[in-house]
Amino acid sequence: MGEIAKTQIPDQKRFKCAGNSLHLKCKSNCFFSLTSENSDTSQLQRFQHGRLDLAYAVWGHGNRIVLAFHGFSLDHRVPLNFLKNWPDDLFTTYSFDLPFHGASQLPSEDVDRNPLTQEEFTSYFEAFIQSIGVEKVAVLGYSLGGRIAMKIGEVLPERVEHIYLFAPDGLTKNRWYVMLSHKKTGRSAFRYFIKNNRHFEYLLGAMHRARIVNHKTVQFVKANTETTELQWQVYNVWAFLRLLDPRWKEFVRTINENRIPIDLFLGERDRVIPVKNGDKLKRDCPHAKIHILESGHVLLTKESARVIREKGWM
Repeated sequence: MGEIAKTQIPDQKRFKCAGNSLHLKCKSNCFFSLTSENSDTSQLQRFQHGRLDLAYAVWGHGNRIVLAFHGFSLDHRVPLNFLKNWPDDLFTTYSFDLPFHGASQLPSEDVDRNPLTQEEFTSYFEAFIQSIGVEKVAVLGYSLGGRIAMKIGEVLPERVEHIYLFAPDGLTKNRWYVMLSHKKTGRSAFRYFIKNNRHFEYLLGAMHRARIVNHKTVQFVKANTETTELQWQVYNVWAFLRLLDPRWKEFVRTINENRIPIDLFLGERDRVIPVKNGDKLKRDCPHAKIHILESGHVLLTKESARVIREKGWM
């Protein structure tokens, strides 16, 4: 069985502000960003099982238990603040800091040789769910966190009663992600470009000019790799989690056989996870419900919550 411990969020100082995101740097030199509205700096807890040790925060006291997962360069506060737009007696939310985010900092020296395995991942969340004393949970994931939510649904279907996906990574496979994370030569190239940033900027520009990537994707990549620290964070996350990509055929078979309700939320103007990515889910999981929000890629907002509440989608 895993171990639960409490810890305080590391002391932080403001690093930079861009748009509605606040980029922070903690004393241990880890970087992360969060939406500035309703930032929660409450006490964190930790759960360790095997070599995986993640921080999480709890909010609410409702009967609907939700495990929530944020997007890249964010932390537990983003889905937590989103769900605070509902009454606190509706959900009990366990919102995690994913590996190499927030307070879930892991040793990075061996992520290339020792990625997290599916068996370790499954064992961790099975142990966590047992530790909180419930039979089933809902999972909610945004962007990168959507891939985690999908994977839990795939490997622990008997523990999942509902899946909520917000602009999730994992619906389709990006060939550049596969090359840079799954291939040894790709990971070597990734490390080279981090150490030689000018070459990376030239490559990104060339890909844009060749129309391999669109302007919005270029902006998204630059926003998430604007410092060397953020570039290493991308590398560490991709390398460490590369064995946890949802296996599509297994995922849809499991979801369909267990009739797990699934709600997919997509932004009408999202160029990172476009609306068309939802076609595959609707085709292979006919019971899935797809909801289109008047938004870009940033979906976990007060306005989105208001629309979702009014329409009864959650």
